[in-house]
Amino acid sequence: MDRVLKATIRAREPEQMTKKSIADPCVSVIIPVYNASNYLVACLSSVLAQTFQSFEVICINDGSTDRSLEILQDFRKRDARIQVLQSKHEGVSSARNAGLDAARGEFILFLDADDEIFPDALQLLIGRMFDSVDAVIGEATVSYDVHKELEVQDGHYFALHYSGKVEVNDSVIYDFPFTCWGILYRRSVIEREKLRFPPSLLYEDAYWHWAYFWSCRKVFFLNQPVYHYFRRENSIMSCTYEKKLVQASDHLRVIAELYNFSRCKKLCKDSSLMRLLEHYFWLAFQYVPDYEKPFVCTLTARILKTNQIQVENNELFQRILSGRIEKLFGARDYSVEYIRFLRFINLLNKIFPPQSRRRALSIKAMRAGYRILKKS
Repeated sequence: MDRVLKATIRAREPEQMTKKSIADPCVSVIIPVYNASNYLVACLSSVLAQTFQSFEVICINDGSTDRSLEILQDFRKRDARIQVLQSKHEGVSSARNAGLDAARGEFILFLDADDEIFPDALQLLIGRMFDSVDAVIGEATVSYDVHKELEVQDGHYFALHYSGKVEVNDSVIYDFPFTCWGILYRRSVIEREKLRFPPSLLYEDAYWHWAYFWSCRKVFFLNQPVYHYFRRENSIMSCTYEKKLVQASDHLRVIAELYNFSRCKKLCKDSSLMRLLEHYFWLAFQYVPDYEKPFVCTLTARILKTNQIQVENNELFQRILSGRIEKLFGARDYSVEYIRFLRFINLLNKIFPPQSRRRALSIKAMRAGYRILKKS
């Protein structure tokens, strides 16, 4: 705590940047960057304008093909606290993991390259990071380049329903936004639990949310805005709402990863995970393109079977496991095709071992054929 207090005192005099504060930062701000040149100047400027000055900025250029790298290098020349790491285009999870590997700060803050933080964000967050607290959760303000129709929904989703210091349980974790940004984390917790983002997984924020907060005892809810989130065109979430992403089913892969995490950590989280699985099933089912809906059912059934989940009290999962899914699709003309698809998947499951290459190729070929037929 002494270190935090000293850093807070230094923050009152932002012009006095010492070599020690650069070499021994209190906070590591991690920013994955991919083709963000239109927003990057505003993003980095918002960090450098912080009233709290003991921080480092770790920017991971994830194979950008626009002017992002040029902008990063220009900022690097202007401020020694900025690091620029280079990587191939491996996705935001791998970029954040590279940032975590390079981080030196006692605390971690994630920031997306097309968003911004308010000038007093770090000051407010660090001021509530007491010894017994493992994270400080701030409020977010949302602006809309697209999807203004989501404003009311966002108002509910991003609202914080707690205030001050709170003991963590699954109900609390479920009741605030599944994002990794706008939150100050302890790096000691991250390293103790060996937490990293699953590579090549969309909606990785949800995995991080549960994995980190399952590892906490107490958190602090700060009912003041610290993060400025922008809904942008062609972002992952915008493409999800517009049903442009086949990978909306990755919501279910998040659950599969969380089951693995809970088993490795010997956590008893079956009831919470079943609730989350049902929530993500409907989210994926609603937002995938129509031709991918059968795969959502198949992936859900696979998760249920792999983890030997008891479904006696859940009619939805009973139907999915037995193939009795007519009610999911209503009276659409192609509901019969869905059922045939699922029955064929079940047949493949019996013929080929679950991890066999022949089974994977068969399913891939069938999904491609079904996609062509639905588009024709």
